[in-house]
Amino acid sequence: MTTKAQTTARINPTLQIDSSRPFLLRLLDALVAWDARHRDAHKLRNMTDERLADMGMTRSDAENAFRR
Repeated sequence: MTTKAQTTARINPTLQIDSSRPFLLRLLDALVAWDARHRDAHKLRNMTDERLADMGMTRSDAENAFRR
């Protein structure tokens, strides 16, 4: 648990470009952001149509939400 707290304290979740940060930390920021988007997309894809409708979304909205 302590390791996670120390690690996340060093990560920039907003993925703002800060050239003063070391390259490896910027790379880690990008990987963390990608992983979060991947997990969110996976959750949406696995929701039922009824649950998506409760949130005001359609299946196509869920499919297109993370395509950029």
